Amino acid sequence: MMARKRINRSLSLGLALSAAILMVSGLGHAGKKQKPDEYVVTEAELQLELMSYADRYAAVVAQVIDDVERLGPPPATRRAIVGDLVYSAASAFTIAADPEPQLGLLDMVVMTTLGRIVYEDYWRPRLGEPADLVIVAFQKLERDVWAVATPILSQDQQQELRERIATFHADNPELSTFSNLRFADFPSKRSSSTLKKQ
Repeated sequence: MMARKRINRSLSLGLALSAAILMVSGLGHAGKKQKPDEYVVTEAELQLELMSYADRYAAVVAQVIDDVERLGPPPATRRAIVGDLVYSAASAFTIAADPEPQLGLLDMVVMTTLGRIVYEDYWRPRLGEPADLVIVAFQKLERDVWAVATPILSQDQQQELRERIATFHADNPELSTFSNLRFADFPSKRSSSTLKKQ
């Protein structure tokens, strides 16, 4: 009897605490509109979208690994691609679980876009046809991640993010890896940035 009261009290306390956290963080206002035709995405919804994207990322990566395997590339090529892609899929899940989904979104866009760029500019000349398969996969993933970002980031913010990625790549043309890069690694112009947390 005493144990049941403790469980009920703990459950009630946990539910009350969860409700308070939701109210304080604003997540209890899912679907709230600011203007008649404007939908505000909550942090919880954005986190869910990032997690769904990470699942799609992993599925595309698994498929391209199979496609590369079917080509029968040399062992060194196979190791380079498989290692790179598996590590990037793990990074996608880590990014999706970021406690600040807005930063997670920026990190996901950065990682995916740089993935395509690195394979186009660095790996294609070195690996040939297997890299082409990876590039096609990254083009698909890049369209997907920018589709996730479009309702969140304004046109100016999207443009700034694209420019920062391009500048980072121009400053690091021999970059051969991308999965460990995050938005925070980019040179900051915080005072003039449109990518500030609102």
